[in-house]
Amino acid sequence: MIKINVFYSPYLWRIKKHVGALGNRYLQDMDAKLLWIFEKLKLDSRFQMIKAKPSSKEDICSTHNVNYFNKILINDPVELKKCTWVTWSKSFIRSIYFASGIIYDAAVNALNSKTIVGALVVDGHHAKKGDGSGFCTFNHLAIAVKKILGNKQSERILIIDLDCHFGDGTMSLLGGIKSVYFFDIYGKLHKDGAYKLDEIPESRAWIFKVEKVDDYFEKLGLLSEVIAHIKPDLVFYVAGADIYDNDRYGGIGGMGSEQVLLRDSTVFKILRKQEIPTVFTLGGGYVKYPDIDGKNIEELTTLHVNTFKEASDALTL
Repeated sequence: MIKINVFYSPYLWRIKKHVGALGNRYLQDMDAKLLWIFEKLKLDSRFQMIKAKPSSKEDICSTHNVNYFNKILINDPVELKKCTWVTWSKSFIRSIYFASGIIYDAAVNALNSKTIVGALVVDGHHAKKGDGSGFCTFNHLAIAVKKILGNKQSERILIIDLDCHFGDGTMSLLGGIKSVYFFDIYGKLHKDGAYKLDEIPESRAWIFKVEKVDDYFEKLGLLSEVIAHIKPDLVFYVAGADIYDNDRYGGIGGMGSEQVLLRDSTVFKILRKQEIPTVFTLGGGYVKYPDIDGKNIEELTTLHVNTFKEASDALTL
């Protein structure tokens, strides 16, 4: 049996909890789902769980404005409000270093082993150079990509972003780099607006807005052709579960759990067939509230865990 390496850090869920209206303490689902998924994966013999090393302040500030970083560091209320979900604590700051470290370590492992590697982290694709947005304080994917390029560990990188929301932050941070390419199918724009698509040449960006499941898979069918054209030596795949039509903040019309499974299977089979080193991360995926009996928590967890299982299955091809 071929095991798939999954990089993670428990510091991402060992953070200060939010306090609800009734005084209850809880992890917001963007943090909690990492723990839910980890608890499933660690019991599955198909996965080798590997603790990642943290990134440095220099790594983060090579992508983000140092003034913005320092404001987050000292708990600036204006900046944190833009990220909506953050309860500031020293443990939250610690988690930032490990988040991009997870993706970077997974990328190095994928390049060395020329295979598919998992990164148990949410990519942060709405965060821009000096601005957090939505649930994204820093863009962990962009930080890792710039470090990989800076170390000359890759020459042509493709980012496949299949979160339900357009990856505006990643596009703004990496769009000016000629060795980075983009394939993004999305159903919704983030409320703060989107990066200007006309600032990236069409030869480096394949961007599609869809509303229904049939259109989604029609556009996904172009991926093989795009990869053949680009010939990337490293791929980052953002596997957002928020395309699921029952998602709290996302949803593509008619996209049931079987269709989400098919999306992941399609992407991994294409990448494995062409033997391209690949790192996959989590994207959005939000629990329907209220969830008194835990049904929706299990539903979301299963969607994300299925992504890991499809990656594992692809290794046997």
